[in-house]
Parts: sequence; C-alpha cells; structure tokens
Amino acid sequence: MLDAYFLRQQVHKDTPIPLYYQIKEILLGYIKNSDMGSVIPTETELCNLYGVSRPTIRQAMRELEMSGLIYRQKAKGSFVAEPKVEQEITTYFEDFEERMRRHGNTVRKEVIEFATIPADEVVARKLQLQLNDSVYKLRTVRYADDIPMVLTLSFLPAALFSTLTRADVEQNTVRQLIAREHTIKQCRKTFEVKLASDFETQLFGLKRVECLQYLETICFAGDGKPLEYTMERYRSDKSKFTITFHY
Repeated sequence: MLDAYFLRQQVHKDTPIPLYYQIKEILLGYIKNSDMGSVIPTETELCNLYGVSRPTIRQAMRELEMSGLIYRQKAKGSFVAEPKVEQEITTYFEDFEERMRRHGNTVRKEVIEFATIPADEVVARKLQLQLNDSVYKLRTVRYADDIPMVLTLSFLPAALFSTLTRADVEQNTVRQLIAREHTIKQCRKTFEVKLASDFETQLFGLKRVECLQYLETICFAGDGKPLEYTMERYRSDKSKFTITFHY
C-alpha cells in the first residue's frame, strides 16, 4: 500500500522540468521524512501513480542510489538508506573525531603511512618551504562506527616540530600534535568535489567510481607560518557538509 505522502504529490508534464527530476524530488521529500529501511514504492507503482514510463522512474532511482540515499535488495525492493553523517564547517575549528563524538558516533583511526620526506613543489609552496625541505607525511583512515569515512593526508614542516613517531600519530589528532608546540591562529579551508581513484574506491568499499568530497586545510601560526597542510577525502555516500556562520 502506497504511503499517503505519494498520493498527495503531483507530476506536471507541461513544465520544462524533466519528469525524472520531478519524480526524484518527490522521492527526496519522502526520504527526508522517513526512517532508515522504509520501503520505497516499486517502479510499477510509481509508473501507474504518476503516469510516467519505467525508464523515467529508473533514472530517478538510479541517481538516488548513486547518492547513497536509497539501497536496493534483489527480489525485495528499494529502501531508505542510513542517514549521512553530518560534517559541520564552522567559524571555529573542530576535528573530525570531535564532530563524530558530539554526534554520538564511535571513532577510530588507522595510520597507513608515516614518514619523513623531502617536500615536493606542491607541499613546499603550500607550507612556504624550500624544495626538498623535510616534512612529516601522515596518511590515515578515520572511521565512524567502523565505517571508513575519510582518507586524510597531512604534511607538517619537520623543522617546526620535535621528533614525531608513528605512536604519536596513532594516539593524537594532527591538531593535538600541533598544539603541543604551537598555537594555531588561522585556518584556510578549500572545498571541492573530486573523482575517487581506484585506491580510494577500494578503500571505502564503493561499488563504482564515485565523486568524493575533498577538503583542503592550511593552518597558520600567529606569525603567518604554515603549520599544517592537510587533504581530506570524504566518501559522499556517507557524509554531507553543513556550513555555519556566526554573526
């Protein structure tokens, strides 16, 4: 039996808005107000209700599935997926771990690379260093409730820090490592969307190559020296960003 919500919706065939897009918006409204696991009407039910073709319904469903908003089970149907974990970008700094714990998630981190390397052209420019100056390279995978959520790659100028060890990285966030010796006065963040590499697709357990939410951060000391250059790749099927401005 169709949910009453769907019976109240209409599709308008005399507008320039594609039919599949109208169906998608109807489904989005249902998803936003439904619990995880709620049943999505079948293609046949939606075709009959709104008088549109099966390919139209499939296109709308496919885009919702690719966005991680619904999931399909063979011979059972389509269902509302688990809500995305909200990542907040505010005018004050907060680590991924702090955000997740505040939302009640269990967090952990896996260090997959730790090394001291010479800075290449990009890292040297971002950190205002000379080419081949020594930097710490830290690559980690961070989990929320045992789901891999973000792949992080950070570079710290070795000359500005005492000797770091892998254990330091395992037991502390980058912000905590910096705070042991410096005070961060400013951070600049850049947000983009980038296509996942084969490695990232496999790491996050994605079914296909998808776009990732890419967040680049450079943090500065009071004298303007960069203390950190970090690139974070969030899986877009499990996370969304909210930007808060304080006035």
